[in-house]
Amino acid sequence: RGEVGHHGGQLRRELERSAGWRRVRYAGRISPERVPDLLGRARVGVLPLQPIPNYRVAYPVKLFEYLAAGMPVVATDVPLWRDLLETHGCGVCVPPDSPRRLAEAMTSLLDDDARARSMGERGRRAAERHYSWGSQADKLIALYGELLA
Repeated sequence: RGEVGHHGGQLRRELERSAGWRRVRYAGRISPERVPDLLGRARVGVLPLQPIPNYRVAYPVKLFEYLAAGMPVVATDVPLWRDLLETHGCGVCVPPDSPRRLAEAMTSLLDDDARARSMGERGRRAAERHYSWGSQADKLIALYGELLA
């Protein structure tokens, strides 16, 4: 979604020199209201993040953006994320330090429209039923009630 920090420009220049850059459509920094449109045109959501300690107990927001957009997900194999993706059958996990396996997983979904579409549909249903604000409201209200009691 754009460059982050002051090293972002350097990273972008390095990526632009790589062989695969010709297949990239770099959107640059985009406003939050444009995110749904951009995700609506993408076919696979990718989370190639390093498995830092925080991810043992937290999900990246973009995981839920991908699910809500009906996209199959290819993610770094973090147990918390793997459980969610396997439970709902909406994505695949790859080892964190294997660009080859990441590329194979992405290609596999891009080459199999039916599989990708069904994973995306399961992800969208999971987002609506289990991970939307509406589905979490009662739990949050109950938690506030316990904390205030």
